[in-house]
Amino acid sequence: MPLELAEALLTALPSQIAVLDESGIVCYANPAWNRFMRESGRISTDSSIGSRYLSLCADVLLNGDQQEKPGFEQQWQTFLAGSDLVLRFDLACRTASTTHWFSAQINRFQYQEKRYFLVLYENISERKQTELQHILAERLLHKVLEVLPVGVWIMDQQGQIVEGNPAGIAIWAGARFVKPEQFGEYKGWWLDTGKPIQADEWAASRAIRNGEVSIDEEIRIQCFDGSEKIILNSALPLLDSKGVVTGAIIVNQDITSRKLAEQHLSQAKSEIESAHHELQQVLSREQKMARTDELTGLCNRRQFFALTQQLYEVARRYQTPLSVMLIDVDRFKQVNDLHGHLVGDKALVHIADIARKQVRASDVLARYGGEEFIIALPNTDSEKALHVAEQIRVDVATTPLVFDQQSIRLSISVGITEWHQSDSSLMQMITRADGALYAAKRAGRNKCLLAEQSADEN
Repeated sequence: MPLELAEALLTALPSQIAVLDESGIVCYANPAWNRFMRESGRISTDSSIGSRYLSLCADVLLNGDQQEKPGFEQQWQTFLAGSDLVLRFDLACRTASTTHWFSAQINRFQYQEKRYFLVLYENISERKQTELQHILAERLLHKVLEVLPVGVWIMDQQGQIVEGNPAGIAIWAGARFVKPEQFGEYKGWWLDTGKPIQADEWAASRAIRNGEVSIDEEIRIQCFDGSEKIILNSALPLLDSKGVVTGAIIVNQDITSRKLAEQHLSQAKSEIESAHHELQQVLSREQKMARTDELTGLCNRRQFFALTQQLYEVARRYQTPLSVMLIDVDRFKQVNDLHGHLVGDKALVHIADIARKQVRASDVLARYGGEEFIIALPNTDSEKALHVAEQIRVDVATTPLVFDQQSIRLSISVGITEWHQSDSSLMQMITRADGALYAAKRAGRNKCLLAEQSADEN
């Protein structure tokens, strides 16, 4: 190749090229070399010819590490004195504003029986910046993983742990330190069912095998020190540029304390609800006792007046019929004297049960006091009320009380009245029914009399 053509070629190349003599002095440099040396302040003229190569490399970063001049000079002198044909290394040359990275190659050659060195710098700044960014990103990732309060694991395609952060190791190791590569077989159970987690059911396994994403699965695990914890387990598949699964990232969060607190809270809530339920039952019983006769289960006198007063007001307002009947057990004192008060109580319950079968849901049946019962029948005139009274009287008379192998016959007397427009109060009706009741007793007992009928007889 003609010398002129070779020089033109070296001039056109973007790479920095220099030729050194056997003592390391620059004897040729292409424009790209001179331009860089001038811009970086290594030479003050337009050419670096005559400069010592070592002086041009006083502040380089060799292979990414800062080199002191004596150390670099020794390395360079060793190469000069040696027999190696090629020396390769990466270096960084600083300028006032930035750092340029080069892939350096120095070739030893002979020309006209003299030794020379061809120095070639290839600019690799863009590649180095990318590499540095990756290195910084990895360092940042490691720092983040170190301080994260949740466990993070990275697995490869075979399910082997590539990396695990301190929080993850603490979760699984329990009270003792275990390196990730020392981890044995995992033991866990589904928190909701209590069933063991099979090998192919773990979130990491499903992520690697099927590319499945799992978020916050609640599981109970056995740590490598034998203790147990409850964790949230999540897994995400790691994909390459073609979408192929290359591994998985697993995130664990220890929620043992939270779950224990939830259990205590749930238990406390259950106890409070139970206590509240018991209190409601007590209040309900007390309210019922305040309205109900304890012996017969019927309304008591107070509840009768509360309910019947409303019926009375309706009858007055809408001029609808309302009847009241007062019932008294005949010769009840004799029953108590002959058979005892226990039988007397059973007799009252017996009659209450018979009366309950004859009244409607809209009627008000109550124990009025002692051996007396009272019934209010809305929308019922005195004739219909008399019919109901007769049904009760007949049932009582024909249905003896059986107790302790004894058959005790009972009877009742009933006084009945109907609301009159002249009535000024409910009590006036009851007084009239009471008069009819005693008229029935005077007439021989075991009878039902209307107040109007008893007044005519009187």
